[in-house]
Amino acid sequence: MKPIPALILLLHVFTTGYDLCMSPDRQETTSSEGGWLSRSVSVRLMNCGWLGLTAWHYDRMASPYWRLYWNANAGASVALGDRVTPLTPSCYVLISPFTPFDARLQRPVRHLNLQFTTEPGRLLSPGVWSFPITASIKSLLAEIVRRLHAEGEQRSLTTSLCCQALVYEALRAFPDGQLTFERRDERVERVVRIMEVNLSKPLPIAALAQRAGMHCNTLTRLFKQYTGHGPQDYCIHLRMEKAVMLLLSTRHSMEEIAEQTGFCSRFHLSRAFKHRFGNGPAAFRKMHGVG
Repeated sequence: MKPIPALILLLHVFTTGYDLCMSPDRQETTSSEGGWLSRSVSVRLMNCGWLGLTAWHYDRMASPYWRLYWNANAGASVALGDRVTPLTPSCYVLISPFTPFDARLQRPVRHLNLQFTTEPGRLLSPGVWSFPITASIKSLLAEIVRRLHAEGEQRSLTTSLCCQALVYEALRAFPDGQLTFERRDERVERVVRIMEVNLSKPLPIAALAQRAGMHCNTLTRLFKQYTGHGPQDYCIHLRMEKAVMLLLSTRHSMEEIAEQTGFCSRFHLSRAFKHRFGNGPAAFRKMHGVG
């Protein structure tokens, strides 16, 4: 199969996903209205690397995407508050979006770092979870590591599919019912779509409310009810998510990224990015090995 010439994979494959929370007693429900077909999850891969870590000391590495970590040898850990989670060959770690965790390295390790987003986007509150390696996970890890080592910077579609299979299998380790599905009002969905395609433009609440056919206060109330954030904060979240994508997947300058994400200058982008993630965009890009 011809490899895909991309360092960072931003692919929608397997976009229908499958139900991560379905238990046997719910399998008889197959209608899309309220049944398990309406509760499927799709995964978008952002980055996957097989790295030799010799330095890994970062504080509050909150990002708008999931992370899956696995180390071939002991010597690293992540911490959320006072809770330290070792990274060892016998377990993998999942870190949900916007989790302000710390990373520490005691000795050099071989490190698998897989970053991804899900749709729907809010499956779980911020946190760090460690799960034991199962036979199926072990097989997928071995195949992915072999492929990443052989392919270098060229990632084949088969490798992407293996990574997606790993993500789905890893997410299935959560107990039934722990992952939740974000239910949003159709008007909120409409405004979110408007935001997503107009991130490079100013998006005042009054204009969004007018497009959605509602009062500003109603829009704000609905957004807080269904997303946990007001419209402006949610819009900043989308701008930050796009900025992260561009930082990891392109060589765009900070000025170009600022323009595409709706910031009036690279200074305003850097200030907002550092406030949200603890590091500026240039440091974030360097942290992830993107020159």
